[in-house]
Amino acid sequence: MSPEDIERAINKIAWGGTFIEVEDSNGEKIPLVIKPLSIRERNFVEFIYDMALREALEAGLMSKLELYSQFKKKSIWTPEDDKVIQESKEQIKKIKDVSDHSSGKEKRRFEKQLESLVKKYNDVCRKKADLFSISAETFATEKRTLALIFCSIYDEQDKKLWENWNEFLEQAGNSLITSILNEFHSTQSFTSAEMRKIARSNSWRFRWSGAKSIGNLFDKSIIEFSVDQQNLLYWSQVYDSVYESMDRPPDSIIDDDVALDKWFEDQSKKRKQKSLERDGDIGKVKLSSKMRGHGEIFVVTNPDINPNAPSIQEVDELNTEFIRKFKEQEHETIKKHGSLKEAELRNRSNKIARKIIGSNDAVLGKSSFGQAKGGKNAGTILPGGSIS
Repeated sequence: MSPEDIERAINKIAWGGTFIEVEDSNGEKIPLVIKPLSIRERNFVEFIYDMALREALEAGLMSKLELYSQFKKKSIWTPEDDKVIQESKEQIKKIKDVSDHSSGKEKRRFEKQLESLVKKYNDVCRKKADLFSISAETFATEKRTLALIFCSIYDEQDKKLWENWNEFLEQAGNSLITSILNEFHSTQSFTSAEMRKIARSNSWRFRWSGAKSIGNLFDKSIIEFSVDQQNLLYWSQVYDSVYESMDRPPDSIIDDDVALDKWFEDQSKKRKQKSLERDGDIGKVKLSSKMRGHGEIFVVTNPDINPNAPSIQEVDELNTEFIRKFKEQEHETIKKHGSLKEAELRNRSNKIARKIIGSNDAVLGKSSFGQAKGGKNAGTILPGGSIS
């Protein structure tokens, strides 16, 4: 995004509205405005949904759950189909994030993958939408969409297009509302990459700093912020934490989303490690001061044994990067030999291994690991310990 693009984006986000051009009932193009909903309007939209859902169920339409049960019995729609949707959605997000930070041939390769995934995702979603289009929830959702249109559409002079709900419903099938619906569904928010670039830009940072001083942002209550306004607020706070950090990374990392995400991960691991060293906490598990001093600590991660047990990933992340790499090496050694005695895996000649388990004879001398605790060539006992 150029500085001009960022300035335009800030103005659009700050306003909260979006101009659209549609055809009226006479076929003439007219400008309209989509405005974010107030709290009252949000509640009205949900009220319309609830009323429509009740009406549909009373009329005998099946709920999605009832339809799902029928489709599952006949293998028309199964949990595997839902799994395909979820996995495709996650893959699309990952590839899109990477593509946003790529260029040249690499970007074109990602865009080709993305195109294929989006097609697969859309095909499965379309199949599901067609199957469940006869559900009570779908009927209610259509009414909710109409309520969104009714509440959010204004003319170019900021006057609501329809005075009341019943008046709007009388026109619900005309070409104007159909044209508005098409534009409404095609309106997009800023991507995560775009929002992050805006949030760290000089054009926004000085405005953000001033807004914090006077206590006014977007001239409305925070509860009524639009989606883009909420996202910009979130990323502004994220970058505040980066700029104010004692371990602030260089600008080259701050300006690189992938590198900054890695920095966040590293900072999180450091905090967990410090928390373990200070408090002995592993998730919901409390360690006594005596236990914290052990070279190796074994934590039960089976929820059937301990309902409050941390996950395997949570426990493993508390190890240092050095420890994790060492564990990987040990796993490879065991895999290679099939089975080993611990004495063979961590014998006395393997000073690295003995350092890992916090052994007292793993002492760093002037040039190598020594055997004795003391002596003039002895240095400092290295901090060992691993979490398994």
